Amino acid sequence: MPVGRGGAGRLRGAYWLRSVSALALLVGALAGCRGGDDGGAAGSTTGATAGPTIAPPSLAERLCAGGEPSPLGDVTDPALVEVSGLVASADQPGVLWAVADSGSAAELVAIGLDGQVLASVVVEGAENVDWEDLALRRAPSGTDHLVLSDTGDNDGVRPTVALVVVPEPDLAAGASTVSAERWELTWPDGPRDAEAVVADPLTGELFLLSKHLLGGSEVVRVPAGAGPGATTTLEAVGALETGIGEAVTAADISSDGRAVVLRTYLSVLVFDRPEGTSVAEALDAEPCQAQAPPERQGESLAVLADQRGLVTVAEGGDQPLWMVPAAPG
Repeated sequence: MPVGRGGAGRLRGAYWLRSVSALALLVGALAGCRGGDDGGAAGSTTGATAGPTIAPPSLAERLCAGGEPSPLGDVTDPALVEVSGLVASADQPGVLWAVADSGSAAELVAIGLDGQVLASVVVEGAENVDWEDLALRRAPSGTDHLVLSDTGDNDGVRPTVALVVVPEPDLAAGASTVSAERWELTWPDGPRDAEAVVADPLTGELFLLSKHLLGGSEVVRVPAGAGPGATTTLEAVGALETGIGEAVTAADISSDGRAVVLRTYLSVLVFDRPEGTSVAEALDAEPCQAQAPPERQGESLAVLADQRGLVTVAEGGDQPLWMVPAAPG
C-alpha cells in the first residue's frame, strides 16, 4: 500500500494535473455552448451537441486544493496541554471533542472553534492509560458514540490495548459525567503503538493504524464481535508506507465517509474513498496532501462535519487551533 511514492511534489503534481485537465474540459464545454449556427435563433438547440459532463471535485480533492491554514484561536486549558485526539460532533454544531495523552485525567473536553473550553465531562469507569485518538461512531438512530483509543504503547510492551466507548455527551442537557465500556484488544502479531482510530460512518467498522517513527503503518480492523467483557484479536487488513519521519499520529473520516485523512508529523494525507469501496481499500490508494499547519508536534486532527475543512492542534501549552479550509465544491 504505497503512500507518497515520489514525494510531496508528485502528490501535489498529480492533483494539479487532474485539476488542469478538468479546467480544460470546462473551457471546452463552455466554448461548445457558445458555438453553433450564428444565423440561428437565440436559444435554439437545433444541431447542438451536449458537452462533456464534468463531475464536481471530490472532498479529498477539495481538501488538497484548499487554502493556507489559519489559526482560529488558542487552546489554553491546562487539561489540554497534551492534546492527542480530536473529533467534530455531528449533531452539536461547532463542538469539538478532545482528549489528552497518558497521565491526564479520564475526561472528555468540549471546545469551540475558537479553542475555548465549553465543558469537561468525566469518563466514569475508565483510566487514561495512554489515550491517543478519538473517533465519532454514528448511530443509525439514537445516540452517537465517542471511541477513545487507549492504544498508545511507545515501548511496545502492552499485552492488550483498549477502546473506551461512551455515548456522546449532550452539552445542552448539561452532561458532566458519562459511563464507559472498555473493549480489550490484542494485536495479531505482537504489541504495537497506535495513535490513530477511524470509525466508518457508513458501516460502523472501526480501524486502528499503528505508529512507527521511521514511517509506515499497519492497518487493522476491530472485529464485529468486539465489546466489553472479552479480549478480541485485531484483524490485519493492510499496510501503508510513508516516508522517514512520517509517523501516523491521528486519523479521521468525513461525515459522509468519502475522505479519510491522516496526520503525520510532517504532512496531512488525504485519501479519496469512492462509492462502494471500504476504508481499507481507500487506504490502498495514493493520497494527495492538504496543506499542513506549522505545528512542532501535530498529534490530532478532525474533519469538520460540514466538510468546509479540517482542524488540527499540536501538543503543548497554549497551542493554536488551526483551520485548513477546503476549496469550494
